[in-house]
Amino acid sequence: MKKLRRPGFHVGLIVLYSVLMITASVLLWMSIFDRGEVTEIRDWATVMERRAADVPALIEIQDKRWGVAELSDNDILFQMDALIKRVPRYFGELEQDPGSYRMMGNIEYIGGRSVSFSLGEVLWMEDEPYFSLNARDELAALLRLMREQVYSETNLAGLLEGAQRVVLRGRGTNLELDAGQREQLGQILLSTTGLEGAEETGYALETREDPYCRLELFLSGAPEDVVVLLVYPNEYVEVWDMTSARGTVMAFYGDLARSCRDLLETPPADF
Repeated sequence: MKKLRRPGFHVGLIVLYSVLMITASVLLWMSIFDRGEVTEIRDWATVMERRAADVPALIEIQDKRWGVAELSDNDILFQMDALIKRVPRYFGELEQDPGSYRMMGNIEYIGGRSVSFSLGEVLWMEDEPYFSLNARDELAALLRLMREQVYSETNLAGLLEGAQRVVLRGRGTNLELDAGQREQLGQILLSTTGLEGAEETGYALETREDPYCRLELFLSGAPEDVVVLLVYPNEYVEVWDMTSARGTVMAFYGDLARSCRDLLETPPADF
């Protein structure tokens, strides 16, 4: 009759074998790397290079109506990049419709790569569509953030200069501005101060009273293609884009009230 080997014998043999293998591995690694030697892990460097290649360094945005904005602020770039990366690639069949684009532009990455984009209901990166029903909030937030960048005093001054007609309205007085008068007001727009924070905005709204006068920028022959500046006595100015669902697209402090009063020659009141 055969004797049965005890299970403990096999377990002990396995443990001994494992210890010997670990010891051999440690000795092998010690023989390869000298004490104190710095070793470069090339794969990690490659990973970091690839990550950096996907970090935007500059985003140029173009709005058909308001013009161009170039963004290099890291906080804004990070916000836009994060929103873009949340929108998945769409693998169904879609045709590009240039008439539906609300924003266009170009993204330049740190690694040197440059990608053009168009944004409407769908985000197009070069010829590849990015869209998902679950990402509609991200697309809307991206569009809103981009619009905030093109709504600037510089672009507003450009609209003032390039408008088909500019009319200043006061108390029973309508004055169509000539090129020199537009340039005068445009210089004031370039020196305006944006509102900082909810407290300053709240104070401006509380002390604004009734509009002092208003500027109407007729950008084309279309009746709705108008941008309106409401100028208040406390130097607060609201800008309304009549084609925007938002209504008020920007607000700031500027010395427009005095200049408009001088142009009208008499202090305007309600209109």
